[in-house]
Amino acid sequence: LKSLSILLIIVIIMWGLLGVRLFAGVYPSNWEADADFDSIERAALSLFVLLTTENYPQCMNPALDVSQWSVLFFWTYFFVA
Repeated sequence: LKSLSILLIIVIIMWGLLGVRLFAGVYPSNWEADADFDSIERAALSLFVLLTTENYPQCMNPALDVSQWSVLFFWTYFFVA
């Protein structure tokens, strides 16, 4: 259980860093959802919430406005994590 938790934290940090690199500044400042990728802390929190599939479409839609390929970011995260 301990090693699985460490692995999950590593995955969240890796995808969080990639999310900050790809999607920083994409989400509007008046964004209602808690998901954004402006800092590694917010990205990690957003990705942790996405593990529960709580607001997956709301989080993905602004990123899809940047590129249709951004869906790969979210799908690979969902299947790896």
